[in-house]
Amino acid sequence: MKITLKKLKVFWAASAIIALSLTLNFLLNMSSFEDVYKSTLISKYKQINRNLDTKLEAGVSYGKPLYKFSGIDDLINEIISKEEDVTNVFVTLKSGKVLYSFDKKYIEKHVLDEIIPGEKELNSKEKVSVFKIENNYFLSSPIYYENSEIKGFLYIEFNTKVISDKVMVVVKESFNFVAIVLIISMCLLLALIILLDMKSQRKKFIVIMAIITVSQFSYSYINIQHFENRYLQLLNQNVSNFAENIEDEIVYFNNLGLPIERLKGFEKYLAKEIQEVPGALEVYVTDENRNELFYADANGGKRSRYQSKQGEVFYDKNQAKYYQTLRVDLAGQDSGNIILRLNDSLINKKITEQILDAATILVISLIISYKILLLVSIQRKQTLDESKEEKNSPKKDTNVVIQLLAFIFYFGEMLPISFIPLLAADMYKKESLGFLGMSENMIIGLPITTYMLGAAIFVLVIGFFAGKVSEKKIFVGCSLLLVIGAFGAAFSNDIGLLSFFRFISGLGYGGISINATSLILRIFKKNGNVATGFGYWASGYGAAAICALPIGGILVYRFGFFYALGISGIISVILMLFAIFFIHFQQREQPKTEPKTEKTKLHLNIFNDRNVFANFFFRLVPFHLVFIGIFQFIMPLTMNKEGISEANIGRILTIFGLVYLLMPFVSKLVNKVKNDRMFIAFGSMLIGAVLLTLKFSDNIVAFIFVIAGISLGSMIADAAEESFITSTKKAKEIGEVKFMSIYNSYERLIMVFAPLLCSFAVTQIGFSDSIFFIGLFTMASSVVYVFVSKNVQQEA
Repeated sequence: MKITLKKLKVFWAASAIIALSLTLNFLLNMSSFEDVYKSTLISKYKQINRNLDTKLEAGVSYGKPLYKFSGIDDLINEIISKEEDVTNVFVTLKSGKVLYSFDKKYIEKHVLDEIIPGEKELNSKEKVSVFKIENNYFLSSPIYYENSEIKGFLYIEFNTKVISDKVMVVVKESFNFVAIVLIISMCLLLALIILLDMKSQRKKFIVIMAIITVSQFSYSYINIQHFENRYLQLLNQNVSNFAENIEDEIVYFNNLGLPIERLKGFEKYLAKEIQEVPGALEVYVTDENRNELFYADANGGKRSRYQSKQGEVFYDKNQAKYYQTLRVDLAGQDSGNIILRLNDSLINKKITEQILDAATILVISLIISYKILLLVSIQRKQTLDESKEEKNSPKKDTNVVIQLLAFIFYFGEMLPISFIPLLAADMYKKESLGFLGMSENMIIGLPITTYMLGAAIFVLVIGFFAGKVSEKKIFVGCSLLLVIGAFGAAFSNDIGLLSFFRFISGLGYGGISINATSLILRIFKKNGNVATGFGYWASGYGAAAICALPIGGILVYRFGFFYALGISGIISVILMLFAIFFIHFQQREQPKTEPKTEKTKLHLNIFNDRNVFANFFFRLVPFHLVFIGIFQFIMPLTMNKEGISEANIGRILTIFGLVYLLMPFVSKLVNKVKNDRMFIAFGSMLIGAVLLTLKFSDNIVAFIFVIAGISLGSMIADAAEESFITSTKKAKEIGEVKFMSIYNSYERLIMVFAPLLCSFAVTQIGFSDSIFFIGLFTMASSVVYVFVSKNVQQEA
């Protein structure tokens, strides 16, 4: 069949999506492997460090000064000869002066202050501290005299090139997988496009979705198998080193005349050492017939032949890859065995993370591909202009642009939601600075507070410029503020600077929010479809939340805060370009004359309308305590303290976006029922009710249930709220856009104080009691709302 230009556009757009999704999957996998390899290598050298440190402490405890030791150089040379990746081993006094070193040029010199363990490191559960200076890692442990006084420090040094070289080998292997899957997918896609009639938009979508799904599944399956094999190799290397250390201990006591079966209390030594080896789950020491003598596991369990006889150690052959056996040959004595079981649950956890990453990327790829197909479908000459009054509905392309505009905007701005509190908490731990007597939680909430303050200011400013400055210029200018804010935050190194750049981002966020409201009201109001217009905007918002929340968490978990904020900035650049190319205007009509008022301050006093008063104080105040204070601030911090990773926090918060995809359908229902007040009250009541459940359970299932309830209640209320509030007498009196700018500015002020109030409540009465109280307050407010407000459709 004939290949048309339109088919080629679809082919290259779809190929770009497939390549992008595979590349993102590839990068996440490589980042995961790098983390695994680094942690495994550091764990291995920690064992070596502890073993040598124990020998040094034994000598010091006998009263021998550290500077008079003999034989230390032999011990250091032995490590260097066994471990080719170790570049140096050295021993210092407490002051940092080097006494012994493999690299002789460091002797009598002082080490950098940055690698001398401070109070924080010395009080940590980890005896061995890890420091990274430029391209080198330093593993340091204190040398104690009788477990009390520090006499010096032992260091093991290795270069980061060790990690990067190993990772590059895996990168080349995985890149070949990506190339093969991509080429096959592109060939299959081209064949389907040529053979099938692609006039139907639905058929294009199904074909591209199918190819993306198959390519992702294929690459993920191959890569997970490859990852498991590599991970097993790393764990086996680590566990082998542990087994050799146990063998050294057995041989040492055997040379003192204690045979293997008489090492009473040896299980205590095993139980202590296995805690420091992440890859090991169980260790058995047996006699030559594999009868258990001593046992310990990573959970603290231990036993010996003196307590109970367990008999022969055996395991399922299907699980053989998780076991490692080392035979201990003792001259003149009965031999024995050391049997180690790898931590298969740790392996499965890492594989599960890989699968979740792949699933997340697949969902995001499908959504983005759908949005790109919408973009391709836009007629370039058809723009966001005011259609004539006699037209029955806004242009189809207008709906698409509204969705895409919301998607790109919220994608960039929601990316940091799941991790900004975690970044602030991380900065606070490093600084621990006070500010105006604020508690720790209140200081950590400052970046959210300043962001909302910026939004409150610019909502009011841009609202008053509505109609005087083109919407296109406002979108472009505010997008630039988002870019500056995101990149500035990425380079911030303290909470003060982070809060300032979040304020800049807040200005851009507020400006675009009210400008979008103006755009939607102008296009949809004349046909009575305001709720539908905001439904299209909300669908873009929901799709963005699905993509942004999990990918933000994954980016932080795999690459760090800097890269995640950088991606947010890049998306804001895309938003700016989208506004430049797809938002155009027709010739302006004569501006409408606003109703004259005696005093300007009457514009600011919008609360003499009972519906505005009811919606603001009994709907928005409790809602933003929940959404900003709890959902965006308290919950990510609490989940992180419960041990949930940044990536999984992002995935859990994605529920919010999934629920919001239903908003266009609910919006249509709102238009039919003509009772906005009922939907708003029901949504608020639902939010309050689910919050009460956290009083009785605060596990991960409860968090998911509460987030789903908040999302559903919020979506139901939001579907009706914009239509309700813009239909009030006050909105008609002063003009909808100006009214919304004032109203939204007041709303942003609630958002400013929400994280501060919630953090204060948590500090004073605790997490569960605070959530319970806010839930009751939300439910009570929704009841009051019903009695105070009136149905605006009935008024009309």
